[in-house]
Amino acid sequence: MINLRGSYARAIGNEVWLYGVHIASYENAGPNNHEPQRARKLLLHKKEVSEIKDKLAQKGLTLVPLRVYVKKRWVKIKLGLGRGKKKYDKRRTIIDRDREREASRAIKRGLE
Repeated sequence: MINLRGSYARAIGNEVWLYGVHIASYENAGPNNHEPQRARKLLLHKKEVSEIKDKLAQKGLTLVPLRVYVKKRWVKIKLGLGRGKKKYDKRRTIIDRDREREASRAIKRGLE
């Protein structure tokens, strides 16, 4: 099982590394198992790495994994550029989350 929540990628030198991805250990591997949340190097062409570095140089952009594809013995990851939320967007999200939580509590109280 692969979990992409909270993961991101960084361009370091002429390489792109993926951080925060949790890939579950293989139960039958015994003592030769891998570390589930280690940094992983992505295999990309030099041109792709330079394009990513140019785009990441812009202020506020982050490289995030969007999707995972498993093809035979290879795992492919679809990457995307994301821009962080502004302060007013974060406030709106917090307000919406609080309202949803209060509504669910009210419904729960009404059912009991």
